[in-house]
This record gives sequence, structure tokens and C-alpha cells, in this order.
Amino acid sequence: MASKRIEYIFVMGHMRSRSSLLTHILLSHSTMAGLGESNAVYESNLKLLYMKSKTLLKNRSLNFFKKVYVDQINHNSKTPNSKIFLKKNLKVIILTRPPDPSVASIMALTKKHYTPWSDDKSKKYYHDRMSYLIKLREKLSNDQCLVINSEELVRTPNVILDKICEFLEMSTPLKSEYETFNFTGTSGDPSANIKEGKIINNSQYIDVNTSKYPEEYELFNQLINM
Repeated sequence: MASKRIEYIFVMGHMRSRSSLLTHILLSHSTMAGLGESNAVYESNLKLLYMKSKTLLKNRSLNFFKKVYVDQINHNSKTPNSKIFLKKNLKVIILTRPPDPSVASIMALTKKHYTPWSDDKSKKYYHDRMSYLIKLREKLSNDQCLVINSEELVRTPNVILDKICEFLEMSTPLKSEYETFNFTGTSGDPSANIKEGKIINNSQYIDVNTSKYPEEYELFNQLINM
């Protein structure tokens, strides 16, 4: 990391945005530590410090002050205090995916692993989350926040990972191959792909004109063009 010390990174995504994939890539870097998707509720700066301490103690890290704490957050309820994003030592990567594959994947995931979500419920979740992420992006500077289309992450991983490295002022690169952890497949993405240890290109080319989700596409395009 460069002169401005980054202590915290939030991967702000939505369900099926590949936030677990990006989090695994970040946590495979020697400077970073985390618990996957911790499901912590960040109501204060104290909770940030508590989660970093808890994570590094659990990982038995001896380099407390050198490690960057990473968490992925996919739900609005986990960040009730928006002032937490104004910390100068916290950076935000917003990761998003078009609505058609996102909603389809949410329904497939919940059908297999949880109580099934309907199309309407999945669409509403996506709409609400995108609206939240747009408002968050409006509050943050380009130095604090980077927006990534996760379709580009799997289609052109080297380009996107270099972009993330530049944003985080990293002196050594991120790699498209990553480690698996004791939380892999249980915290965050429960699918088989996350256990592969590498980026898998499963992106879908969608004809926007035939999309069932025109309002959600407007939100998606607004966010990635901010």
C-alpha cells in the first residue's frame, strides 16, 4: 500500500454479484485479512475496529497494524450508519451485475440452498440494493470508491484487477487465482464455482431491449456510469 494507509476495504455488492469471488481474490493477497461475508452490522467506527481485531485474532495474525481488513456487504441493513463510509482509511469497491443474470441467479440460489425467492422478491431486492448503492456512490469521491461491473471481472480479469490495484495503491498485483479458506462455500457464495480457486467466465450476454427489468437496467447503467 502507498503512503495513505488503507485499513479497511468494503466490497459493497448484492447477492450474486460475484462479491464472494472478489473478496477471495483480495483476501489471497498477503496484505489483507477477513472472514468472507462476516454479516457484521456496522453501526459505528468502534464496530469496524472490533471486527478487524476479531478477524486478526482468529487468523492468529502477528501483523495487526499491517493488515487491511476486508468485508463483503450485500445487504442495506448491515450498514445502518452511513457516516462510517467517510473514514479516510476506508475504501469502497462497489461490485454490480446486470439485473437479468442477477435475478435469475438469486432465484436459483435460494431454491437450492434457502427458502425460494419469487421473481418479484428477487427483483425488489435488486432494485432496493441498487438504489442504495447509487446513493452511496454519490456521497463518495473517486479516491474513496470504485465501481466495477462484475461481467468485466470475469471476461477481462487482468484489466479489472489492475484497475483495482491502482485504486488501492497496491505495490504488488492481485491474481485471478485465489486461495480457499475455512469459510469458502459457507460464508457468502455456497455454489461449487467458488471452490475452484480461479475466475470462471460464466457471464451472460443479455439483450437489454428484451429485458424484463427495464427500471433495474436504468439503475444498473446509472451506477456503472457514475
